[in-house]
Order: sequence, then C-alpha cells, then structure tokens
Amino acid sequence: MFITKMKIIQFLFRHRFMTLVLLTLGAIGPVLAADKAKAGLSMDQIKAKLEKSFDNVKFEKVLPSPQWPGMYEVVTESELAYTNADGSVLFAGQLIDTSTKENLSRKRWNDLNKVDVSALPLENSIKIVKGDGSRSLYLFSDPDCPFCQELEKELQGVSNVTIYTFLYPLESLHPQARDKANNIWCAADRVKAWSDWMMNRVLAYTDCQQSVIANNLELGLKNKVNSTPTLFFADGHRVDGKISKDELEVHLNLPVKVK
Repeated sequence: MFITKMKIIQFLFRHRFMTLVLLTLGAIGPVLAADKAKAGLSMDQIKAKLEKSFDNVKFEKVLPSPQWPGMYEVVTESELAYTNADGSVLFAGQLIDTSTKENLSRKRWNDLNKVDVSALPLENSIKIVKGDGSRSLYLFSDPDCPFCQELEKELQGVSNVTIYTFLYPLESLHPQARDKANNIWCAADRVKAWSDWMMNRVLAYTDCQQSVIANNLELGLKNKVNSTPTLFFADGHRVDGKISKDELEVHLNLPVKVK
C-alpha cells in the first residue's frame, strides 16, 4: 500500500471487509479550509507531487472528485485514493454511502475502467447461450475461485442471456487453477466441461497445445482484471465479485447507449 511519507487520514470501519471508510467530512474540514489558501496546483502538478512522494505507486491520473467536493480522485491501476488541492494529504481508503452501504470508490473506479466489449476476442471464451440469448455477459472466471462457483449457481436462474466466459486462473491464489483451465478448454465439449467442474467438481483430464489461457491472462491484465469473478456487461461497465441473480438482472437490463 502507500508509504507514509505524507499525512494520511484514516478512518477505520469494520463492515464486510476491513476497509477505510469515510463516515463524515467534518473531521477534515480544517484541511479543506487550509487548501483554499494553498490551492493553485494543476492536476498534473498534483500527480507529479504524489509520484515524487510515492515512487513505488503508479498513479494514472488525478481528477476532481464528483463524490467528494473540494477533493481530487487519485486513480491507480486497481483502486482510487483521494488528495486535496495541493497534494499534501492522501486519503487511502473507500468512500461508503452510509444509507445504501454502497462502495462509492469501487463504483467510481469501475466506471472509469469500462471496456469496449466489441473488441474482446470472443473466440477465446466459452460461449453459453441461455433462452433466446438476447442479453450479453462477459465473464472472467477462475475454476478454483469459490466466488466464481457461487456466481455460477446464481447464473443458473438467469435466462435469455449469452455468457462469454474467459478462463482466467489466478495462480498466485490457486496454484492448480491453470491446469484445470487448460483441461476445460481442451475438452471436446467446453460448455459441459465447465459446468461439470463448477457445479459438480467433476473434471476429466484432457490436454492440448494451445495459447488461449496465456492470451486470456494478458487480456485480463490489459483490462485491469485484478480479481475473479469480474463481469462486464453490454455497455462495457464492470462489476467485481459474486452478485445475486436479482443484481445480475438489474445489470443485464440496463440500456446500452448507441455511440
């Protein structure tokens, strides 16, 4: 995480995960007030100042925060942090909506990292058509990921969707996952092999010469897939983690804007 070379404001809140949560802005009011006298740095200058202080962190850009007036978003490869107008304070944590408990920081990062689903190499995915297949879901999934297995159970209740599953084994977490992904991809019936393993933990050994799994790993890194399952929907928006059938329906039914 970030090294404490600058003042870091941290509020600890234990919810489902150990995370840093902003419950009230009152505690940092003096910081924001002081910024007014020191403001004047451009976003590029703020970014350069942060990079000088945290040379082990890749900062992609700095943007005005639509969720936290007076503060700036600091976009990294995997999350958001926040800073003030002169880059003297870094808030390394998550903004949580206290009414809905929604993680606003994660939602915003996801919004900033949509993908062009039309550019995804669908030939490297397992295509499953349910019902009329009229809706689309693009899924990065690890065969040994328990949350991926739970998601597959939720997907059993969803119809009228075409699911494109990119096998995405995270070997650092699941050392055997790549071998299983290879077996599934090399099966004569990939749809059946995927379902047999994810639903029933049955996997027949098969092998073949292929580069699909390696290509999928490169594709995931390119699109900042840092965990599984990661879901992309027709408009390119993303959701991390297992979600319920009802949540899936909400995302699948969102209108797709015509470019």
